[in-house]
Amino acid sequence: MAGGAIPARAACGGRGGRIKEAPSCNGDRAAFLPALLKRFDAGMDDRFNTIAGWALGAGIVLLGGVIVTGEMFKAERPETLG
Repeated sequence: MAGGAIPARAACGGRGGRIKEAPSCNGDRAAFLPALLKRFDAGMDDRFNTIAGWALGAGIVLLGGVIVTGEMFKAERPETLG
């Protein structure tokens, strides 16, 4: 391993056999990257879009709640100090 190169087995952790439809990493890095890019090139699925939509909606509701409660319970300076 000259120049700090990472062995191919350590780079992918040998997880290819355990992950469904994942390209295996049998020491051939040149074949691993195109197979991985091909897998993610298909686009997003409906499940990801649904989860992202719910997360975005929850964030908008949370932000609105913080703004409304901040206006309702605004602490003002008292007329007389002390």
